[in-house]
Formats: sequence, C-alpha cells, structure tokens
Amino acid sequence: MARPSNRFARLLRLLPLLSLVPLAACASQRDRFPSLEIRPAERAFGQAQAAPAAESTPAVPVPPPGAPLPERLAALQARATQTSESFAALLPEAQRAAAAASGAARDSDVWARGQLALARLASARSDTAIVLADLDQLAVEAEIAAVDQPTIDAQTIAGARDSVVARIAEEDAALARLQG
Repeated sequence: MARPSNRFARLLRLLPLLSLVPLAACASQRDRFPSLEIRPAERAFGQAQAAPAAESTPAVPVPPPGAPLPERLAALQARATQTSESFAALLPEAQRAAAAASGAARDSDVWARGQLALARLASARSDTAIVLADLDQLAVEAEIAAVDQPTIDAQTIAGARDSVVARIAEEDAALARLQG
C-alpha cells in the first residue's frame, strides 16, 4: 500500500483542531445576545401569572406494600373510582372542545384548545392505567406466593383487575370517539 504524502498526513493531524474552530466562534460573542433579566416595560405592565390550578380532589392514599391485601385492594379500587370520576368530569368539556375544533385549521386557537382538552382526558385515563399497573403487581405477587395452586387472594385481585380493565376500556372508547 502506498504511503500517504507528508502534506496529507499533516492535514489529517490538524483535522481534529480544525473541527474546534466553529465551536470557538460560537463562544466568542456572549454580549451580542439579550439578557433574560426583567425589562423596564415588564416591570411597568406587570408579569404574566400562572393559570390557576384546577381544583382536584386529593388522591386516595395507597397503603404501603406491607399492608394487608384487603386494605390495599380497597384503596386501589377507591383510587380507580376516583380516576374514573375525574375522567367523567373532564369528558363533557373535551366533547365540546373536540366538536368546536372539528374542521378547524391546525394552527388555530380552537384546534389547540381541542387538543389540550383531549390531552387532559388522556392524562385522566392514564391515572386509571396506573391503578391497573398496581393491581398487576399485586397479582404477580399473589401468583408467586401461591406457586402450585391459585389462592383466594389471586381470585380477589383478578376480580378487582377485571373491574379496572373494564373502566379503561370505556375510557379508551370515549377517547377514540373524540379523536375520530
């Protein structure tokens, strides 16, 4: 194989240094960019305030993993009921927003409000899915504890899980209807 020329070899050695030149140019002029400090006009006219938080009911506390199974199941079922009620409370607003946004341009405010309402609804649905994940974990623990034969615990958990799966299916159907 032919040996590269000396000039080419020197260029190859300088290549890593040449790649740093654009980075140095980026860092050299820090004073060209505006400050992010509050400007006099912002002081004179006030500042934007955060939107008020939506009123929500406090989440049902879930007992620790060492708590008795009936207590854990009752708390998870109460949490599933609460998340389903939150979903149901958000559904009319999402239906109105989706109806208003139907046919609207994607860059319009109406379309953005519709998407926001759908996102809130999907978030409420995911809260129900979290309860399902907790029930799945309980089911796995019960199956591990009763390796050879099913126990009453596993059957009780399966019943609670089926109830939450049905809730999620209803919520998914409602979301699918709104998303078209």
